[in-house]
Amino acid sequence: MPSEVVIQLEAKRQQLALDAQEGDREAEKALRQVEQQIAQQRLQEERQALAERERAERATAEEQARARSRRLELEAQVAALGRERAARAAAVDQVTDALVAALEALLETTNLLYTTSVALNGSAPQSLNGHGMVEDYLSWRLRPYVRALVPPPERTRRRPLAELLAVGPR
Repeated sequence: MPSEVVIQLEAKRQQLALDAQEGDREAEKALRQVEQQIAQQRLQEERQALAERERAERATAEEQARARSRRLELEAQVAALGRERAARAAAVDQVTDALVAALEALLETTNLLYTTSVALNGSAPQSLNGHGMVEDYLSWRLRPYVRALVPPPERTRRRPLAELLAVGPR
């Protein structure tokens, strides 16, 4: 669509074309000048339109480059976090193996303490049976991570295992 300037110059060109055709030499010179102005104006408008399209294409390309860069950053972060998670999971596995071994040793000792107390006294308080206390302790400490595993222990039993088991033989 022609600009307002081109429309005005075209109207002037039309008037001058008639005058030039009728033999007016000044009108013919003015007609050539107006035609040059029209050509220059159209060229300038075309260049401006091209520049605007190029600006938009460059902006789009820059945005796409930023998006690709951000995606690469996030992909690298995901890969690094995956490696870190695997290392931390291996550490949890190692600590869990140690915990299981320690629990087995503790419960074996607890069973021996209970049976020895029964042999000594004919009976033993239930507090010497550490199984329930171990369950309460693990429930208290691990609940934020394994909520479905076990219900939370009562508030008075939410303390360190050594403290829970500190009740000696009676």
